[in-house]
Amino acid sequence: MKCVTSSSLQVQWNGEYSPEFRPMRGIRHGDPLSPHLFNLTMKRLAHIISHKVATKEWTTFRLARNDTPISHLFYADDLVLYVKATLVNASVIESSLDLFGACSGHMVNRHKTKVFFSPNTCPDIRHSICAHLGYQEINDISYRYIS
Repeated sequence: MKCVTSSSLQVQWNGEYSPEFRPMRGIRHGDPLSPHLFNLTMKRLAHIISHKVATKEWTTFRLARNDTPISHLFYADDLVLYVKATLVNASVIESSLDLFGACSGHMVNRHKTKVFFSPNTCPDIRHSICAHLGYQEINDISYRYIS
């Protein structure tokens, strides 16, 4: 949010520009700019993920054997990441989110972040990944977790 409070702005009204001013409070919940700023910010994370996929660091996930592989989904103000369940991929997710945090100032809320595994994932791998990332596992990926 520092970029929102440290920049100067002008408003164009009927073809005339106002004097420059600096926002004092940043973005508030419900601000009409919020969705646009989220999309703009998430584009950077999408580039980080796409680069990791292109360099084969990030192993994508397929919902079915012949489906197109997917790596991430942005929905409203939520993020869903898809990877093959390995400790290496968990480290790649962690480094990607750390890089994004260093660039944007946004950090993952570990209390709100959940991990969902395919039923075929070995329990030992599930435990290792959750312990490594510090996220809680869920067994149901219903809509109530996306909020």
